[in-house]
Amino acid sequence: MSRAVLASLSLAAAATVVSLSPAVSSAPRDTRPLVLHVGDSFVGAGFAPALKSRFDKIGVAYKSTAFTAAYTTTLIRQVKLDSLITTLKPRLVIVTIGANELAMPVPEQHAHAVKNITKLISQVPCVWALPPRWNDKEAGILAIMKREAGPCRVHDPAAIERDIPRGPDKIHPSDKGGAMWADHFFKWLMAGKAEGQMPWDPPAAPPEKEAAK
Repeated sequence: MSRAVLASLSLAAAATVVSLSPAVSSAPRDTRPLVLHVGDSFVGAGFAPALKSRFDKIGVAYKSTAFTAAYTTTLIRQVKLDSLITTLKPRLVIVTIGANELAMPVPEQHAHAVKNITKLISQVPCVWALPPRWNDKEAGILAIMKREAGPCRVHDPAAIERDIPRGPDKIHPSDKGGAMWADHFFKWLMAGKAEGQMPWDPPAAPPEKEAAK
């Protein structure tokens, strides 16, 4: 992933699509069940590569697509989310968005967009993977995501976000920080699962307390 994708967040930045998955080739078609991950530049900040490795180990394919300047109000259009879900038929959809909206003064203005994303991704099992905050200026968009996420599950990395190493911009996680975030997320995702259960299967026990340890 280029340094431009991991540059400082800017509300004026041009929306640039970033494909974080291998290019299409003549290799045999991957028939493994698929996890689709969409969002903003935080997806590629060490998070996606580390998650791909973890999903590969359990026999699950992983595809991620992200835009540098993505918002809850633009994500569906930018990644063509409806088409991705229809075409790829993922077993699980993960959304990581909101980093560009943490400090917006009236986050309720984007509540409708959060609802629209949830409505679309909840056609299949889904997870909102909230971005790790980098300062104390978050004004409420993450709380709105938690409120409007149902029936999707929500992972909040608040317990580890102050320990996550950041890149040169002091905002995006470094590769090491992204791996740390991915490890916390994946353990949470699989917590409470019985042997043989997959990431999209509902846990036998709520994993929220386990993730906070």
